[in-house]
Amino acid sequence: MIAERTAREMGLQPIDNGIIVTATDQTEVPIYMVDVYMTKNLVIRNLKVFGSPMRNREIEFVIGMDIISRGKMIIDSMEGKTRFSFSIKEKD
Repeated sequence: MIAERTAREMGLQPIDNGIIVTATDQTEVPIYMVDVYMTKNLVIRNLKVFGSPMRNREIEFVIGMDIISRGKMIIDSMEGKTRFSFSIKEKD
């Protein structure tokens, strides 16, 4: 999911519309096609992401299980520092 303000700032154009359902309602939102750079050398291309208002949040992008399940994701937080790593096993 991408914040609609971020999609606008990046000049993304919707390719379709979809419905997101939350605990309080459902709403129609734009769908964008993006390339997600997980690391400098790991790019997930042509991924459909929903736009979201994400009002009153400092969030620009939400990584969901459709990405996480493709590899190994580690989030480590120690001594006030957070590290993120993501890897995908090379195919044999």
